[in-house]
This record gives sequence, C-alpha cells and structure tokens, in this order.
Amino acid sequence: MDQPRFAIERGLPERLRDRAAEILDEAFAEKLSPVIPDRDRRLAFLARTIRARNCITARDGEDLLGLVCLNAPHGEFEGEVLDTSALGIGGWRSMLGTLGAIRAALMLHTFYSHKAKPDEVYIDFIAVAAAARGRGVGSRLLAEARGAAGRSGLGFVRLDVVDTNPRAQALYEREGYRVVREERLGFLGRFTGFSVAYTMELPAGPDEAPVSWDGRPSANR
Repeated sequence: MDQPRFAIERGLPERLRDRAAEILDEAFAEKLSPVIPDRDRRLAFLARTIRARNCITARDGEDLLGLVCLNAPHGEFEGEVLDTSALGIGGWRSMLGTLGAIRAALMLHTFYSHKAKPDEVYIDFIAVAAAARGRGVGSRLLAEARGAAGRSGLGFVRLDVVDTNPRAQALYEREGYRVVREERLGFLGRFTGFSVAYTMELPAGPDEAPVSWDGRPSANR
C-alpha cells in the first residue's frame, strides 16, 4: 500500500491562517484556555498574531494537515512566533476587552513567551489536524525543525511539553528528544492548567532541503 503523500512547505499562506488557528487550538486548548477562555476570541487571536514566516506546514493540496512554528535567535526563523505587536493596544482591547487583554498579556509574558537561546531552534507549537493523525505528519514536521536548526548553524532543537500532554511527550521521546529540565509550577498551576513543564532537546540535524513525504523536492524550494 502506498504511503499517503503530503508536501512540506515553508511559511503560512494568508488563506490558511484561520485553519491554522483551529488546528493549534485543537491541540493546545487546555494550555491556551486559561490565557483566553473564550474559544472564538482565542481563534481570532491566533489567526491575527501567528507569524507566517516562522511556520513550516504540511499540506495535501489546499488541505492544511499540520504545522510547526519555530523561534530562533537568527536566520530564517528569527523572532517569536506570536507577533502580539501586530494587534496594538486597540486590537487587544477590541478582541478581548480591557480586563481580558490585561490577563492575556500578563499570562503570555509570564508563562508562554520564549526568547530563543543562542544555540537553539525552539518549537513554540507543533500540531496535526485530528483527521491527519497517523500519517507521519508530526514526525516529518519534527524532522524539518531539526533540519532548520542545522541550516542555521545551531546546536539543538528544544521544546517544552506539559504534564497534561503525555501523548506528545511520548512522540518526542520516540523521535529522540530527552528531558533536560523539569519545572514545577506549584500554586501557579492553578492559573496555567498544568503543574509541570518539561524542557526536551535533540541535537540539530543535517542541512537538508524541505521535501515531500515521498522524497520529492518541495514545490516552494
């Protein structure tokens, strides 16, 4: 039986922003809902703030199967994944209300903002649509992140996974990631929805061009 094919592409087209927000929320709702409790507002926030150039996507035609969002100190994925400056003060207020905007800004800065270290590509988000799971999409996106670190001359790929997502941690372990740091939040876990965050890392991979699953060069290369 032929392996299902999908293409790996750099960037996130504007037409797929809303779908990307849905896939990310599907994967991270438990983690993001304490920041923005209302789902519609959460989706609007993600669609508005995700930085397209920091994404690598898996697509089957116009169907977005999954994406990985990277944060690096320099190179092709430089900068944080969520560009909250794009909203401006007025955008925060109109989208979330005054109190909601203050709450979200404080929680994002305290718990979810990550400035990439000099030796790493950091995975802020990786998510696969429910209907596309089991096709190897997540593993392929992780491989692309590793290759991105290699192309940028960086030593490691790192990510954080929380104790409420053991399936994701198991995937990362199968791909070779190891836990290098454990952070217990104590009473702060009441606000975040999780109690422990694990930092995992993998050495950077070779400098390889993005390819489709069956080995053909990506159309956007």
